Amino acid sequence: MLTYNYVVHHLFIGERTVATDPELLKDLGVTALVSLDIHPPPTSLEQLCIRIYDTEEEDILSHLPSIIAFISEQITKGKVLVHCVSGVSRSAAAVIAYLMVAKGVSFYEAVDDVIKARPHVQPNDGFCSQLRLFYEMNCTLDITNPQFRFYKFLLKDPLDSCATNFKEYKCFRCSFRVGLDILPHLPSQKMDWRFLQSPLSSTCSKGVFVTSMTAHREENKIKCPSCQFKLGRYYSDQEVKCPCGTILPHGNWMNLSFLDPVVTLDLSSLDGRK
Repeated sequence: MLTYNYVVHHLFIGERTVATDPELLKDLGVTALVSLDIHPPPTSLEQLCIRIYDTEEEDILSHLPSIIAFISEQITKGKVLVHCVSGVSRSAAAVIAYLMVAKGVSFYEAVDDVIKARPHVQPNDGFCSQLRLFYEMNCTLDITNPQFRFYKFLLKDPLDSCATNFKEYKCFRCSFRVGLDILPHLPSQKMDWRFLQSPLSSTCSKGVFVTSMTAHREENKIKCPSCQFKLGRYYSDQEVKCPCGTILPHGNWMNLSFLDPVVTLDLSSLDGRK
């Protein structure tokens, strides 16, 4: 089994031993490294270091745009080696992402291309799910995509609120308006970003999970900023449960009994009326 393989024009995939062999790199004409390794090897070459583990929970998705941009730039100057420790999972995921963009192919087509080049590659299941989401977002990080927003929320790296998901409600006691970035759910639903459906045909009527909001949080309670009435609860480091049975690993839950939706009237049909 080779320690490296040629993939496409000016691009190699391989293991760490290749990246630490200056003579071999010189013979291959490699001028830049993408090192997906907790301990990237020292080098005099141009290098992009992505310090991630090979686990299903690791976030490679957030790094894909910078990996693709680096490879795209460096192959105009020379040859690039993408490596991890064994050249099987992390490096394969990075090369698959690059091929989806460079060749305009699907996730599955890119996987086939990499397997043809290096038959024993096998990105872990978590990376594959992230790559499929990346493809579904047109190979970008789309902050309006519900799955991506939930993905980042579960990483405790929530995205800023966006108009697509932000809804206004009124405190039922004082009518103060609060803005909520809602994560809809079904009763007793297993909350997993990989299987999130949006829009849902029907949602839980008891409460909503919220990724960000304008309400006030204090001692695990979510309060109306105006009258201080308790509207919900939050936990940053333990599960939060809706009465319907659905559970989030952490986050905010708002009681819909204490919130009234703000209804915006569409007056556009009245334009031009006399």
